[in-house]
Amino acid sequence: MNRTDDIAAWDGWEFFVRSKEYVFACVLFRRQYIPPLCSSCQDIAVVVRCPAQGMTKDSCEVILDECQCIADSLTSVYENV
Repeated sequence: MNRTDDIAAWDGWEFFVRSKEYVFACVLFRRQYIPPLCSSCQDIAVVVRCPAQGMTKDSCEVILDECQCIADSLTSVYENV
């Protein structure tokens, strides 16, 4: 949803990595065509890392949900004039 009338284009990807030591949830964003010249871009990464010891499938889903919640709170401060 574009609540701030941002004219930039947003693309996003998410992934989840589970290793022996840590669990990573990541949401990546690319914001392109940023005003005023619309010739620049911005890459943003939201990463949540937790120890993997004792992680169950349900707790991994909670970690991913937390990362998505943080990513959903990102917005631009651009004022459309």
